[in-house]
Amino acid sequence: VGETVSIRYIRGRDTLTSRAVVVERPDDLDRFLRTVNPENNLLPKLGILGVDFMREMRSMLPGVRVREGVVVAANTAATLYWADGFEPGDVIFSINGTYITSLADLRQQTAGLKPGDAVVLQVDRFGQQRYIAFEVQ
Repeated sequence: VGETVSIRYIRGRDTLTSRAVVVERPDDLDRFLRTVNPENNLLPKLGILGVDFMREMRSMLPGVRVREGVVVAANTAATLYWADGFEPGDVIFSINGTYITSLADLRQQTAGLKPGDAVVLQVDRFGQQRYIAFEVQ
């Protein structure tokens, strides 16, 4: 942050170079990682690190329509097998038709899942609601 970098790009047939100052994005989703502790925030059956969705996070997640849930702070290696997995900033608000309001709720709902169980999560991704479906590995 603060350094000047050279950027080379192609426009049509011309190769151009510009200089830009590196700045920190105010909506940097990596900031969620600074609030997690793997011992407390890991949800191994989902392959994510999650944090409770709090009012202060609304400015970092423009367009999110839900008021409660769990924000995905990061993926673990376990999510690599899903074609449409989680992205940092996703807000999980329902699992198998049951609304969740916190990390504790989500942990409780996933506790009894066994390999082969079907899971459908409802997620708000920057204002677009989607489903992520998979089988527990």
